[in-house]
Amino acid sequence: MAKIHELLSHSSRSAERIPEIPLYMDQVLSYLDASLENLKRSENEPCITKTMINNYVKAGLLQAPVKKKYTRSHMMALTMLYRLKSVLQVKDIEAVLGEQKEEGLEMLYEEFLMIEKEIGRNLSEKYENFDFEDEDSIHKAILQLAVEADMNKRLMEHLIDKL
Repeated sequence: MAKIHELLSHSSRSAERIPEIPLYMDQVLSYLDASLENLKRSENEPCITKTMINNYVKAGLLQAPVKKKYTRSHMMALTMLYRLKSVLQVKDIEAVLGEQKEEGLEMLYEEFLMIEKEIGRNLSEKYENFDFEDEDSIHKAILQLAVEADMNKRLMEHLIDKL
């Protein structure tokens, strides 16, 4: 129950709370692991790996680091990539995020944070009185969430195709 509450109340760090000083890869991984911890299914699941970050750079989803250091913009992009990669293919993420300049990325990230907060609030209200001990209720909720996720994903794909 506590894990579900943490998930529903998760809020990614605002741009102001992301370190201003550039970080090396290991620091990036530690930072992301700590800031996205509530979203992980299990404690030993890494949020993002070195390989994933390198692949994002190769795919053009993430700007290359400067002298092996990652900036606040990288952290914002990686936070969004972590959330998007579970529901979108790389080519679709590219269509959504596109080539963002630093100012555009910060605006997109702020919009992302507002959406994240609103959805978390809506889900918290929806499951406020939910009986997390009743197996029948849990099974029904799982089916409902799965069908809703599927429909949302298909709708996203159709909208992406219009970009």
